[in-house]
Order: sequence, then structure tokens, then C-alpha cells
Amino acid sequence: MIGSNKVLSVIPARGGSKRLPGKNILQLNGAPLIVYSIQAALGCHFVDKVVVSTNSYEIAKIAIDAGAEVDMRSEELSTDNTTTIDVLKDLLTRQNSYDICVTLQPTSPLRTADDVTKSLELFDKMNADAVISVSKAEHPPQWINTIGRNGEMDSFFSEEIKTKRSQDLGDYFRLNGAIFCNSIKRLLNSNSPIFNSNCYAYVMPLKRSVDIDTKDDFELAEYYMTKNL
Repeated sequence: MIGSNKVLSVIPARGGSKRLPGKNILQLNGAPLIVYSIQAALGCHFVDKVVVSTNSYEIAKIAIDAGAEVDMRSEELSTDNTTTIDVLKDLLTRQNSYDICVTLQPTSPLRTADDVTKSLELFDKMNADAVISVSKAEHPPQWINTIGRNGEMDSFFSEEIKTKRSQDLGDYFRLNGAIFCNSIKRLLNSNSPIFNSNCYAYVMPLKRSVDIDTKDDFELAEYYMTKNL
């Protein structure tokens, strides 16, 4: 609980992955990937309950062993087209005694309990409806564009950008997928955990912002973790 608000942490972890099969339970530095998110939630003293939402009994067993509760999804919420917001709305209507939902994706193992704690402190300080984790963009968005069918870059940069150094373009930030703190009341009436108002950014360093989707991502996370960077 923070202030007068009860806090539920939800870790959505569907079994199966096309790009990186079984990624939520791959062994990362001696533990299944999902365990790091469970530990981050349990390590935050503001969090009252940690629930893993899954359709996999293997994931469920690992989650329970790690100290979380489990909510088994229906088949309708276990397809490739199921969105996180769909899962959250279904679960939150049955966990109706909480005020704040902290969603932690299991693919962000370098996010820490301290990150969760600071996100909730920011939520409370700003009287926010949402706090979303971000990290500084590796490159300015002005350097991103499509290329032609034959690889041509005729209109890739505007004339103004061609003469600019990256440091002249200012700082930009991107979602890193690690933490979503939301007012449950507002989340239940939204189609996204990112709100257009009263929503604030919690900035995380790049080294804790790895979001695992591919083997390269996994190996990068493993490098950061084993080097303790």
C-alpha cells in the first residue's frame, strides 16, 4: 500500500513465443526469466499482492515456487492476438479490492525492486493516473525513415537535419516496457495503459531497459547481469 491505495502487481506471462520459444522460462543467469520480475515486485514494500497471469502450468508452478500467486487465463485470452490490456481488464474485475495496478513484463529482467518502488513514489507524489517507464532513445528519431524499394535514400533526411549533430537534436525517450503503474479505475475504462493526461515518465538507464524479444536481446541481458553493470 502507498498512501491509502492498495497495490496489485500483475505479471502477464503467456506460454509460447514465436521469436524466442519458451522465453518466459528460459534460464537466465541460473533462474527462469520470469523469476526476476516476480522478485522485483515482491521486493517493493508498497506492493500488496503479486499475481502472474498465464495459460501455462509450467509457468504457474515456477511462479508459485517464486512466491507469486497465479491467475490461469481462459483460452480466449491465450491467443497470439490477445493484448495485455485485455488480460488486465479481465483479471482486475476479479481482483477488485485494489487501487493501483503495477504491470511488469517478464521480458524486462534487469528492472529492479527499487525501480518499482520509485515508480510508485512518483505516482503518489504527482497524484498520477499513470507512471510509465522509459529510457533515453539511443538515436534521435530524425535519423529514422523508410528506404526505397531498391534501398535508395533520396529523401531520408530533410535538408535541416543533414547539417545537425545528434547532440543538437535534443533528448528523446522511448518506452522500455518494464513498468506500467496505473490507476485501476481509469485503466478499466481505457484501451491502453498509456493515458493521454496525468501520465508521467519514470526514466530508467539503458542498461536496465533491455526488453527480451530475440536471442540477441537475451544475450545482452545476460551480459549485463553477469557483469553486474
